[in-house]
Amino acid sequence: MISTFKNPEVNEALTNAYEWATEKEFKSVYARAAKAYIEAISANRWEYGGTDPDNADHIQLLYIMSNLQYWKGDKAREAKATLKNYVDSIKD
Repeated sequence: MISTFKNPEVNEALTNAYEWATEKEFKSVYARAAKAYIEAISANRWEYGGTDPDNADHIQLLYIMSNLQYWKGDKAREAKATLKNYVDSIKD
């Protein structure tokens, strides 16, 4: 389970997205990109977050979400909605 965020629903959504991306990474460039962006969250915070990790997270999550466009099903809809709501809540 990914535990990068204080919000457990966001962590669960990212975990589900990561599982999908791992399963599909050799069939989809979008899955491969989503997986890479999820894996890079911590590094992105360290490099670009400074005193405002929400800004770094906002940008990284937008990249992740754009690469989840071909992930379908109930779990996908729920995870994407959770991520979208979180991104909207941390937007400047």
